[in-house]
Amino acid sequence: MAIRRIWLQQPIAFARAGGSRDPVPAFRWTFPDLRPRGSARTTIYPEPSFNVDDRTGTLSQVDDPYILFKDEMGIRPVCPFYELHGEWDGQPANDSRLTEKGLRDNGLSLADIDWEIRHANHKAYIATHSEGDRIEAALRFRGDDHDSHVLKGYSPKEAPQPLVPPDSGGIAMGSLRAIRPSADFPHIRLRFTAPKGLAYGPRDLGERLKQVPRSRGPIAWLLDWLILRFKANDEWKDFALPGTQLILNPQAAWMDYKLVRYGELPAALGRLLAQIRSTLALYRARDTQLSELMRAAVGPLADVGKLPPGLFATWRGDGAILSSLGLVDDLGDGIISCTLKSVGTAKARIVVGPPHFSPDRRPPISIADDLIDKENRAGPRDPAWAAGGNILAAKMEIQDLLDRAFETAGASNLDAWAEQRREENASAAVYRGDGEVPIDPGKPIWGDLSARTVTDLPLFALGTWRHRRNSAEEFFEQIVRDNEGLIEQWIRCQDDPLSVYYDKRMPALMRGSDRRPLHLTRRQMEAFRRWFDAIRAEKERENAAELRQSAARTATLKPPDGVVR
Repeated sequence: MAIRRIWLQQPIAFARAGGSRDPVPAFRWTFPDLRPRGSARTTIYPEPSFNVDDRTGTLSQVDDPYILFKDEMGIRPVCPFYELHGEWDGQPANDSRLTEKGLRDNGLSLADIDWEIRHANHKAYIATHSEGDRIEAALRFRGDDHDSHVLKGYSPKEAPQPLVPPDSGGIAMGSLRAIRPSADFPHIRLRFTAPKGLAYGPRDLGERLKQVPRSRGPIAWLLDWLILRFKANDEWKDFALPGTQLILNPQAAWMDYKLVRYGELPAALGRLLAQIRSTLALYRARDTQLSELMRAAVGPLADVGKLPPGLFATWRGDGAILSSLGLVDDLGDGIISCTLKSVGTAKARIVVGPPHFSPDRRPPISIADDLIDKENRAGPRDPAWAAGGNILAAKMEIQDLLDRAFETAGASNLDAWAEQRREENASAAVYRGDGEVPIDPGKPIWGDLSARTVTDLPLFALGTWRHRRNSAEEFFEQIVRDNEGLIEQWIRCQDDPLSVYYDKRMPALMRGSDRRPLHLTRRQMEAFRRWFDAIRAEKERENAAELRQSAARTATLKPPDGVVR
């Protein structure tokens, strides 16, 4: 008997930073609360969770009826588990989870397992391309080592000016622990504990913030004076970090990273003046003016990997329009490997992100939707997808998407977004130079509704009301029956050339990763089309049945031959 192959479940997991010592308990999403006084949003239902004993590394199950996302210590982190699975002769039916006994039965032990992680934060490096600005961490330990191992990030020590020097103590980017199997929980697991979500700065951050920007040359000096005159850096006046987080090298390249240096302004102004109409259009678009103006100013071939500017901490002056303050965070992503002697290596990914501040609001397009779009895009194209035994599953998929649309509509200020997107449409129509543009770029989006209602946020009220109405199965199916062109009218298709402009089509005001209006995945569009076809086909069958019944009733009322009534 031998283990033939192994894999980690789950293949990708998302950790979320938090300052609390206790992780978020396990939970799942359930159906929307549609009671008369319910929220109509997806409800969160607690699931059995694991606590890890600090001393022994064993698990205990906790059945907590309450889900706390924040406690007196701060936001609770999300700390995923990885489980080792395998395939071998004689394994239990429908259970591929490996246990310590399963290893022994195959002549192996926990000591024959090697856990390894390679983790990184390359945000600064992407901007500067300086090897010293890489922040990387690595750990390796055996499967019978059940202590908690802190994942410390450093910059390459051989680099001339490492951002995180070897003697700095490193950046804590999380921790890993191989769970000790027990009689109650015998399976082989690893837990990744997320970091606290801290910011780290240079050792001289206090002095840097006190300095007055001083650039050489009269024009540069005048620009610095104007920046101070208009108090552009006042947002950093009272900013400070604890001494334990001031560990970065003040001489690293990241400390001197700048966007649009004063010396580049003549060429930048020349580019902007040569396209004055586009420049004015960008200036009018308040939501994107700084980012897009700088993108246009630095030129089409410039590296703009750190735009928009809000992606990193900056201040004005010191020789540039935007200068880096030299801050980094403890987030990152990496690859976890599990090597089993004489069998092979299983790998999984870990992604560490910020807290989820609205865990009961699910977006209409998620990473899971993107993955299934690549794995099973053709599924809904099968005529049987919305028919026969699969009709209920198809209906639930569409209903789930409508529920998510409702939840998203209630998660942001739609009135503010609509105003910004109108301005963005108008500017994009000019500076982007698209071949096909709307006649009136601002008109496709909802106008100012404040005169029609006493509601402070009329579009928000209208949007949430309509999306809640659409989440009622009977209502939306009736809309589909009565509106043959519903998809083209209300759902944004990625193949439409005008989909690069915001309008009332869903998702209406959300932005995609390419900075353009968000659209559904191709699979979601296929699912909508197939489901709509099934609903309309059902309507046609009902209409045909009504015609047959009407004809039958008419036949029974026809008088006999020769009889006049």
